[in-house]
Amino acid sequence: MSHRHEHFRTTLYRLFGDGGELLYVGIAIDLKKRLRQHICQWWWPEVAALRVERHPNRLEALSAEKAAIEAEGPKYNTQHAGRRSPAPASCVHIDELVSRSHERDQLRAERKAKTGLDPYDFVTKLIANFAEEGVDAAAHK
Repeated sequence: MSHRHEHFRTTLYRLFGDGGELLYVGIAIDLKKRLRQHICQWWWPEVAALRVERHPNRLEALSAEKAAIEAEGPKYNTQHAGRRSPAPASCVHIDELVSRSHERDQLRAERKAKTGLDPYDFVTKLIANFAEEGVDAAAHK
């Protein structure tokens, strides 16, 4: 792992579903870029809100991330959560892939109907809706 970013201010973020369920905890130097990477995750359409914390450097953020995952048990984190990663796509039965794809498409359609936003616009609005540390943001507000 490169150490070129270890002294940069780092954001710890939590992604929540519509009902407030914690879905994912992660860290990022560039939050918008990181959230756009999540768009490809099959669970992304469940995301409705974001909460952030700023940390002075990557090491402190990594420590806080690990503690948050262990204590809060987000639904889709596997690292630090005591769960194994899902099987690679090549090991997943095609019916399961089709089902997940269909479910993701349904969730995306529901999200678009609710917010009027495609996934990229949703990330942009989600990030724009928080202005301070620890403020909750929801793209549908």
